[in-house]
Amino acid sequence: MNLKPSIISATLLIFTLSATISCTGKKDKDSREKGSAFVDTESPEKLWLFVGTYTRKEGHVDGQADGLLWYELDTTMREIKLIDTYTDIVNPSYITIHPEGRYIYAVSETAGDENMPHGEVFTLKINTSAKKLELVNKVSSEGDYPCYITTDKDGESVMVANYGAGNIAFYPINEDGALDSATSIMKHTGQGPHERQASPHAHMVLPGPENDYILAVDLGTDEIYSYPVDYQMQMLTKQQVAGATLPGAGPRHITFHPLRKYAYVVNELNGTVEVFHYHDALGTLERLQSISTVEEGQNGNEAACADIHMSPDGRYLYASNRGDFNNIVTFKVDQRTGRLEQMGHISTNGKTPRNFVVSDDGTFVLAANQDSNNIAYFLRNNETGELTDTGVSLAVPTPVCLKLMQAL
Repeated sequence: MNLKPSIISATLLIFTLSATISCTGKKDKDSREKGSAFVDTESPEKLWLFVGTYTRKEGHVDGQADGLLWYELDTTMREIKLIDTYTDIVNPSYITIHPEGRYIYAVSETAGDENMPHGEVFTLKINTSAKKLELVNKVSSEGDYPCYITTDKDGESVMVANYGAGNIAFYPINEDGALDSATSIMKHTGQGPHERQASPHAHMVLPGPENDYILAVDLGTDEIYSYPVDYQMQMLTKQQVAGATLPGAGPRHITFHPLRKYAYVVNELNGTVEVFHYHDALGTLERLQSISTVEEGQNGNEAACADIHMSPDGRYLYASNRGDFNNIVTFKVDQRTGRLEQMGHISTNGKTPRNFVVSDDGTFVLAANQDSNNIAYFLRNNETGELTDTGVSLAVPTPVCLKLMQAL
C-alpha cells in the first residue's frame, strides 16, 4: 500500500453555502449545522485535516485551542468530525506530516521552562486503528520559539526554524519515526534596518527542489541561507548566504516553482513578493523582481504578509496579507521569465490568515484565520487561478498551520 499522503483528487462541491461548521477542538463539543457539509459526488474517499494551533496567550496571540487537532472530512457522509486532540503540547503552531503518512512532527512554540531550556519538537504517531495521536518522543528545538518544521523530501530528516534564537536545527529520523538529538545547529548572524530586525529571526526552513540543499529564510537579516546536506552523515555541512531580499523587507516564507528554476519569497515587513532564479547546482538565488501584495495606492508596510504557495501546475501564485487586509492575493506567473502579474484579492472571511493550503489537484484552498477562530474554504479554478468564496467556514480555535492528507 502506498502510504504517501495526497489530497483527495476529486472536485469538492458545497452542499450548503453560507454555513459555519462548528468543531471547536474540544471533543465534547463536536458539532455542525444541520445540512452544512463538504460534499464529494465523485469519490467515497475521506480526507484528514491536521491543524496546528496556539494553546495559550502570548504577546502576539490569544491562544484558545486544546492542542493539535485531527479532523476527518467524510465527503460521502456529508460531515466533518473531530477525531482526536493531542493535548500534551503547548502551542503546536507548525506541523508537518512524514512523507509516508505515519507520523506528525510538531513544534512547541515556546521559550522553554526550567525543565526544557528551549522550545520542543514532538514526534506523534498517527494510530489509524485507535484513531489517536500518540507520543513517540520529544526533543529540544535548540532555540526559543520554533516557528516552522518540515522533513526532507525522502523523509530521512526533520529541520526546524527557531525564530527567537535565529537558528535552524537538523534531526535524523529513526526507524520508529522518533527524532535523534540535533546533529546540526546553524546560527544566523546580522541585522536589518527595520525595528524588528535587531537580530536574526529564522522563520522558515525548506528543502530545495533537488533535496540536496536546505534553505532557511531569516526575517531579521533580510537573507536566505542555504546548507548542503550530507544524508549519509545526517548533517548540514556548511552555511552560505544564497541570496538577499531588499533591505527591510523581512523575508518570511519561500516556495519553489514545481517545474522551473524559480523561487518566490513573501516579505512580512514591506508587503512584497520577491522572485528569484534558483541555481540548484550551487544552492544560490538571483533576484529578478519585487512586487507588492496589496492593491495600488495601499501601504504594503501594513500587510504583515504571512504565507505563500503555488498552484500545482506553477501557473499561479498566492500569498496571504494580514494586518487590516486579511486577504489572499493571486498572481499570474510568466512561465518564461518567472515574473509575476497581480490578478486580484479575495477576503479570507476572518482575521489574520496565517497558513493556507492549496489542494494537490488545485480545486480548493483552505485558509487558517488565527484571530477569528475559523478555517475558510474556497473553490479554485484551475484555468484562471481564481478563488471563489463558498461561505463555508470551519470553527476552530486559534488555527495556524493546515496539513491535508488522504485518510488511510
